Amino acid sequence: MLVALAALLAGHRYAVPSMPRLLLYALAFMGPIVLVPTVLLWRQAAIGATRNAMLGTALLGALAGLLCGWVLLVYGLGVW
Repeated sequence: MLVALAALLAGHRYAVPSMPRLLLYALAFMGPIVLVPTVLLWRQAAIGATRNAMLGTALLGALAGLLCGWVLLVYGLGVW
């Protein structure tokens, strides 16, 4: 929700021509950064992993989510 709010505020401040497109781009880029670590940590919490293992999983999941969001934005939505 904060990502969508930040996109709306930035779009209002800089007068972007299409607010729905800005929201789509922001959520497509930032969505996987939230979803990938959540899914990975949910699986590890079910098996009872240690906190150190969960921290590593969260960091790697965030990096994987960032990469997924970038690929989705560049190749899926054709931004570049």
